[in-house]
Amino acid sequence: MTKPARSTETLIDELVRLTGARDATEAIRLKARELIQLYVANFGEPTKPINLEVLTSLRGIGRSEELPVHSPDAELVPDGAGGVTMRVNPDRPDTRQRFSVAHEISHTFFPDYTTKKWCRTDARYRDRSNPDEYLEMLCDIAAAELL
Repeated sequence: MTKPARSTETLIDELVRLTGARDATEAIRLKARELIQLYVANFGEPTKPINLEVLTSLRGIGRSEELPVHSPDAELVPDGAGGVTMRVNPDRPDTRQRFSVAHEISHTFFPDYTTKKWCRTDARYRDRSNPDEYLEMLCDIAAAELL
């Protein structure tokens, strides 16, 4: 039996609680720094630009050659085996692809990230009072931290 999906507000609150952070912005930055620390512990200090394939692997994300269905840039989708697969649009500029990959990695910092699809959306039109759009903004913050 599949458990019901939790609300976006609950996922954000859970991230804050699990990290012991003061707020969601601090929590997502802490999770990004933890991933970088894991990278350093396994491979030493990263060179610039950081190898996003390694970060993807450290988070257990599979890669697909399929194009994103729900986003012009990238998306994470459940793989049916308890994990996620990332789809990235190869026609986007390299810098956009790198940011999109880092953004999708950031979705894995939230609880229950394997239970639904996550899509990188256009940041120009986000409303911080909308929990779904706020979560997307948090993933942008973490992506910047990772890069």
